[in-house]
Amino acid sequence: MEAKELLNEGLKRQYRVVIPAEELTRRLDARLSEMARTARLPGFRPGKVPVAHLKRLYGRQMMGEIVDEAIRDSVERVLSDNSLRAAYQPQIALEDESGEKVEAVLSGEADLAYTMTFEITPEVEVKDFSGLELTRYRVKVPDSDVDEAVANIAEQFRDYEDKGAGATAAEGDRLTISFVGRIDGEEFEGGTAEDVPLVIGSGQFIPGFEEQLIGARAGEERTVTVTFPEQYGVEKLAGREAEFTVQVKSVEAPVEQAIDDAFAQKIGFENLEALRQRVREQAEGELAQMAHTQLKRDVLDALDEQYDFAVPQRLVDSEFEQIWHTLEHEMK
Repeated sequence: MEAKELLNEGLKRQYRVVIPAEELTRRLDARLSEMARTARLPGFRPGKVPVAHLKRLYGRQMMGEIVDEAIRDSVERVLSDNSLRAAYQPQIALEDESGEKVEAVLSGEADLAYTMTFEITPEVEVKDFSGLELTRYRVKVPDSDVDEAVANIAEQFRDYEDKGAGATAAEGDRLTISFVGRIDGEEFEGGTAEDVPLVIGSGQFIPGFEEQLIGARAGEERTVTVTFPEQYGVEKLAGREAEFTVQVKSVEAPVEQAIDDAFAQKIGFENLEALRQRVREQAEGELAQMAHTQLKRDVLDALDEQYDFAVPQRLVDSEFEQIWHTLEHEMK
């Protein structure tokens, strides 16, 4: 194997590697000879298949495997011989990727020549950080936060009761509705549903839908016209105006939920104090995680002030792409 350095600029490195055809052929012959000892083929006694016959049958496939192995081995050798630590797997490019050249390599008639391009990890001198000063955050959960969280839980488990014949729907009431949506007079996929519970003001439906049901009575049919948001998840509906025929099946008013032991037992706790304790523990856990994240951020900021070294550009690009992909996903 012959390796020649083509680029040495900052963290960037590039080498041209040539593996002679004789070396590849030698590897192939050794593998075929080993195979011949145990090969079983129709018309031949076990272990008596001629190597030349095996080469005609399996030579090209084996040479492909040998080329892959030779590239892996030579990459490791180049890094080892030059005491280099690659920041990522080197990029391999054959000098001539034409079918004719590749075929010549696989047939053992041409040398294997390729370039390996990569960046090395920077050398970093570890400094004394014993004098690093950091703040460990400890946050106590106030009773008012626990009260608010328990109240929110009670809201989620609130019961509703029928408002009676002729009663009209108001903000906060729960309706049971069935609807059929149409765009330009045609029904669309996902625009029809039966017996859907909807609390007016919950924001469960697209903007403008719930407000048009205020004042509705059980048994009433209403036409609701809305426009899907421009950033709606279903592209073919985004920005389109739709008309919904809505059947109001029932109108129910919320029942005041007492926050006491009976309520706590209703949702699986021994008593109200046990519920409050669980809420407090969860809040403390979330705050502890936030404090840990902030401490980690502070450590990184402090180290950033002490260290200044080059970073492999490809790793920077990869990190940026990952963060950008996450942001795009969250914005959908």
